[in-house]
Amino acid sequence: MGHEVALLLARKGAHVVVADLDAESAKSVANEVAKISSSDTVASTVTDLANSESLAEVVKFTILQFGGIDAVVNTAAIYPVPGESGRLTSAQWSKTFQINVTGNYLLAEAAEWVFKDQDLPAAIALTSSANALVPKKGTEAYDTSRLP
Repeated sequence: MGHEVALLLARKGAHVVVADLDAESAKSVANEVAKISSSDTVASTVTDLANSESLAEVVKFTILQFGGIDAVVNTAAIYPVPGESGRLTSAQWSKTFQINVTGNYLLAEAAEWVFKDQDLPAAIALTSSANALVPKKGTEAYDTSRLP
């Protein structure tokens, strides 16, 4: 989903920072975005949605690259796979909520000061999942953490 959002934003003329825990994935998407717009309008970096310091760094990185932030779009989430019992471990449950729920809060908190300082129209889009509306055994952590 993040891949498609980055391409859509590029088609609309946006400057795009692709941030992902996987550096190679972020770079690959950024390279595709550059083909639509130009290498001057895209950058990639590593970030950990579960870590407020990492999110603060990606905000600083974005400002240094493009001078500010008009919008933040978060499509990141994890989908834990239950074991043979069909149940998640406590650690899987916790990690899912840390990334899928708390990560959105931390991201909004990291960007808040920029929006206030810029005093311009800005937006944060946090995605949910249609899967949350049709839960199944073993998907409870993902489903409840991605409710619209």
